[in-house]
Amino acid sequence: MTWCRAAGDPYYREDGSYAGYAGFCMDIDELVRQQQALAYSEERFRNIVEQSPMAIGLLRGRDMVVELGNDAIFQIWGKTRAIIGKQLLEALPEIRDQGFMSLLQAVYDSGKPFFGTGVMARLERNGRLEEGYFNYAYTPIHSAGGVSGVMVLATEVTDLVLARKAIEETAAKLRAVVDFAPAAIALFIGPDLVIEMPNQAFLNIAGKGREITGKPLRAAMPELVDQPFMELLDNVYRTGRPYEAVGMPGDIMENGILTRHFFNFSYIPLLDAEGKVYAILDVTIDVTADILNKKQLEESEAFLREAIEVAELATWSIEAKTNKLTYSRRMYDWYGIDPGKNDIDAVFELVDPDDRQRVADAIQKALTAGSDGIFDEEFTIKSLTTGRKRIVHSQGKTLLDAEGNPLKLVGTAQDITVHRQLQLALEQEIQQRTEELDASNEEIRAANEEIQAANEQLAAANEELAATNEELAQSNENLSASNQDLQQFAHVASHDLKEPLRKIKTFLSRLETDDGNLYSPKSRGFLEKINHSVNRMQAMIEGVLNYSRMNYNGQKIEKVPLGPILSDITVDLEVLIAEKKAVITYNDLPEIEGSPILLYQLFYNLVINALKFSAQDRPPHITITAEPIWRRNIHFYQIEVADNGIGFDQVHAEKIFNTFTRLNTKDQYEGTGLGLALCRKIVLRHHGAIEAIGEKGRGARFIILLPKHHP
Repeated sequence: MTWCRAAGDPYYREDGSYAGYAGFCMDIDELVRQQQALAYSEERFRNIVEQSPMAIGLLRGRDMVVELGNDAIFQIWGKTRAIIGKQLLEALPEIRDQGFMSLLQAVYDSGKPFFGTGVMARLERNGRLEEGYFNYAYTPIHSAGGVSGVMVLATEVTDLVLARKAIEETAAKLRAVVDFAPAAIALFIGPDLVIEMPNQAFLNIAGKGREITGKPLRAAMPELVDQPFMELLDNVYRTGRPYEAVGMPGDIMENGILTRHFFNFSYIPLLDAEGKVYAILDVTIDVTADILNKKQLEESEAFLREAIEVAELATWSIEAKTNKLTYSRRMYDWYGIDPGKNDIDAVFELVDPDDRQRVADAIQKALTAGSDGIFDEEFTIKSLTTGRKRIVHSQGKTLLDAEGNPLKLVGTAQDITVHRQLQLALEQEIQQRTEELDASNEEIRAANEEIQAANEQLAAANEELAATNEELAQSNENLSASNQDLQQFAHVASHDLKEPLRKIKTFLSRLETDDGNLYSPKSRGFLEKINHSVNRMQAMIEGVLNYSRMNYNGQKIEKVPLGPILSDITVDLEVLIAEKKAVITYNDLPEIEGSPILLYQLFYNLVINALKFSAQDRPPHITITAEPIWRRNIHFYQIEVADNGIGFDQVHAEKIFNTFTRLNTKDQYEGTGLGLALCRKIVLRHHGAIEAIGEKGRGARFIILLPKHHP
């Protein structure tokens, strides 16, 4: 079949009659077929547009007349097909000031497409102005005469953009949390452990700035190379097993100096989709301050325990409601009671009857609400097992609960038996000296009378005797003054000096336990130093008293077996011996004549001296031996006390027996510098001799020579 176009006109004769028909016939088959193809093409285009999931619209002319669009584009615009044939700004007036019209006209004028991604547009949809986000393309439509229109292709991505923004906001919040977290956080990427996302806490620990981001950890912090951290990280990356540590020490560069820190940290492997480690999450907390504070607390507690042991104190407490009594091992030894007993009445039975009621009343007063809560008493106790009597000085302070009611009374006790005995001995010596001086004065007065009588007979010797009398009178005054000074010293030492120190300790204790006082760590350090100084002054006073009382000639002399003396000393020093893991060896010690109190003090000072100056790298080993010798037909015992302590340089062998002499600083070893001076004085009072042999770092030997029979 062929398409043709035919046309013609009738024509007539001159007389008007029909003459015929003239026309032509044209083959238009190709033209018809082209028009059919164009119509088919346009139909296919329309079908593609209509069926496309992407929004498509066709705008004609520079005024952007809506010529064609699918349902998707009208849905995006929020309009119906009624806008076809209208200019775009007439159909969508809300886009006038949003810049889209100028972009479309620029594409029309330039013939170049324009693409937008995630662009926000405000469109009136469903009767209200809505914000949406779109990916779109403006493509020019070219024809024979140039650009005839613009094709709009668009996809709404509002949900995707909003979701991305939500993720970005969440990530920003998470990043802020990480950045401001107190723990140091960072990612180490790949086998080279490249630093990524370090927060400020991590940078503070590393002592670096953000320039370390993107650098391998070994290059950014070379000080870690020879420390265990790198090996641990490599092992986590290799095995995929996490690692945690608590309080691990590490050296970090601070201001160019390696500084020791302590860390709690976790190394957590991060896995990819295939289950392989691609990074390590590091979460680290610097616990240096906590570790150092803990060590300082442990050292303070150890110092307190050592101070209690050095001062030979017992500790105790009494519950306010139940009267339940708890106490330390030293009090077990003093009272000789079953450690399981905590009934205060059972303990009161061992207090001397003359002191019992006074002590009970003082405890009751301290535990009474509204009182000062202070307990401070001296009393005598008698051991239930050995029958030995002791004079005890006990001090305590009541602790209160949150409502201010008494909770418990806690305190310490000190055996002051020897101190009181020596004080009594000093007072007796002063009394004896006074009596001797009075007798001397009587003798002098009698001598003066005889001299006066002789002067009457011997005129020539009168002046000489008078001079002698004046000298004797001066001596008498000097002796009287000396006696008064000695009495005054005894009073000052026993009361005027010790009482103020006791009050200082009492008020220091109140300051330390008063919940109303909020002291800084520095202020508490000052209080501890004051308390330490008071303890040293008390020890110094007692040392001076011990040293001065050696002048007393009236000590009771009796046969003293040295074995039981050493046994008592080891019992009294049981806690210190156990703490230092010391071994004290002695056997076959002799019996000699002398003062039991002074001989106890002699060997007590030597043993505690050996314990005090023990070496830090080995437990103390103290050996006491004795052998008989004869000198000038006198039977002596040579007793040797040897230890394996820090020793001393032999050049100081004589110096160590001088009063107030110390070879080591008081910060290293406690003491008054009177212990060995007191030992020499005791030995001399027993008509013996003592010498020291030492080697620095190898120990010391003290050789004592004592007569078997006291002269």
